[in-house]
Amino acid sequence: MNKISVLFPTKKITLMYTMYPFWVSKKVNQFDFFTDLDNLLRKDKNDVLIIVGWFHGKSLVDQHISVLEKLNNKYRKVVYFDDNDGSESHYLHFLPYFHLYYKKQVFKDQELYKQNFYGNRIFTDYYHTHMGITESPLPDPLPVLKNSEDLKKIRLSWNLAFGQYPASKRRFRIGKMLFPFFGPTVMDLISPRFPKGNVPSPKLVKCQARFSSKHYRPSVGFQRKLFLEQIADNSNFLSGLIPLTEYNKEVKEVQAILSPFGWGEICFRDIEAFLSGAVLVKPDVGHIDTWPNIFLPEETYVPVLWDGSDVTKTVDELLADSRRMDRIKNNAWLKLKNAYADLDRRFESILEEIRS
Repeated sequence: MNKISVLFPTKKITLMYTMYPFWVSKKVNQFDFFTDLDNLLRKDKNDVLIIVGWFHGKSLVDQHISVLEKLNNKYRKVVYFDDNDGSESHYLHFLPYFHLYYKKQVFKDQELYKQNFYGNRIFTDYYHTHMGITESPLPDPLPVLKNSEDLKKIRLSWNLAFGQYPASKRRFRIGKMLFPFFGPTVMDLISPRFPKGNVPSPKLVKCQARFSSKHYRPSVGFQRKLFLEQIADNSNFLSGLIPLTEYNKEVKEVQAILSPFGWGEICFRDIEAFLSGAVLVKPDVGHIDTWPNIFLPEETYVPVLWDGSDVTKTVDELLADSRRMDRIKNNAWLKLKNAYADLDRRFESILEEIRS
């Protein structure tokens, strides 16, 4: 059986999260890994290529298309794994060059991929439409879909459920430094598995809300700003930024965690809540499909409205109901545990589709 080549950058989200199933897979020896495009073009002899997160943050469209044309001439099949944050796609104009296009979350209504959103996200468009939020200058609109038939190429991969938890700058430095010498072996060694034992039982009857709206464009950060304003005078919330070591400690102590959207809907904070035995409180994500589907309203998380009008009432009622919290956190823990157990099977089924 021919190997599959994998081209990826060593940025944190890709190396430590998106690539996690590759690192821990029983089939890891079936891949040749590349982090240098020129090296791939010169030396690789395989006929199937997976590209993971390569175009993130890059806007040289003509150069990218030139590269994709070369890759399509070189390989029998070229597949892309998009690890951008949101359900939207920055690369729909590249779909003709990919045989399959995997995302960690997709719109349930794929007709949404034909729309332009104000601020380039479905939730920024919501705040513009319903709350009058504007942004100047606006970012360039996302590329439009040229051929509706290309939507059939979009597939669901896996989300941020798998990766480096708790967050560790040290592990990222180690991985980035040693991967060129030891390859997937070192990544396997530093990749955490699902914790052994039962779901934790934190004792602090508070909801952690340690997030900020800074470092986001105005329309993207608006939800975070809005939620912080809503909870400002409520003593059930812990807000304000703290160092990472303190944050990781506190995550294990609180009984609930409020997790608004970041650049996209699913955030590291969501998984931190599940793993620490806290109940996740989050703006409703009923518009997306994702795997593992650990976002089941009132079963694995507690949804709140995008306008934040119910967030304080929801959390007050939640913290006063220990049975409800126990039920939800236990469901979330079990759902995530089962996903880890099922990861290799899902990964292999995706490989079968790519090879076919």
